[in-house]
Amino acid sequence: MFCTKCGAQIPDGSAHCTQCGADLTQSGQQPQGVPAVQPGVPAAQPAAGGITKRLVAKIALVVSLICFFFPFVTVSCTYTGEATKSTYSGFELMTKIGADDDELFESGSADADDYSVNVFLIVAFASSALALVLLLVKISGKAPGILCTISAVSLLLFMASFKLYYHFNELEEYAKYVEVENRFGIFLCLICVILAAILSFLDKKKKPATTST
Repeated sequence: MFCTKCGAQIPDGSAHCTQCGADLTQSGQQPQGVPAVQPGVPAAQPAAGGITKRLVAKIALVVSLICFFFPFVTVSCTYTGEATKSTYSGFELMTKIGADDDELFESGSADADDYSVNVFLIVAFASSALALVLLLVKISGKAPGILCTISAVSLLLFMASFKLYYHFNELEEYAKYVEVENRFGIFLCLICVILAAILSFLDKKKKPATTST
């Protein structure tokens, strides 16, 4: 920097000129490297936070819970020559609503009432709901991710064990006429909980910076 009085070159940040002794702090000279604030120009504000992993995880979990009201499976039987089909939402399978008077459902077991409520879907729904609550109250850690993982595993077990769970395999010669088709609701729900699990594990709450005294 240069002295504003005599023009001599002096070290940056000097309060007085080493040549003429002028007081540079009262001359209004801006130290080099410090940007001047122009009158009437607002100071730069920090950029606002965009879409976070936590927010996307919340949305994914909300969608996954809504998916329980969409079709999860379609069970069809062609034993009589004509295809008899029944489609069930996750909510119906989870709460037994609509299963009491369903011939396809009741044909799976001698005591169908014991198997109408699907435990895997109950676990999946409860885990997703609890994970959403933890994210809404801003609970940090891996708990939401673990709950989402439990939900995803439960959905996969539901898909893999449907015939066995409802004893369709015990229908002997009728078993080959029974077909189970997974519908879009179960796939969309599974994708959402997997996405929420990944984002929950990746989301790390920043720790406040500590200052040394």
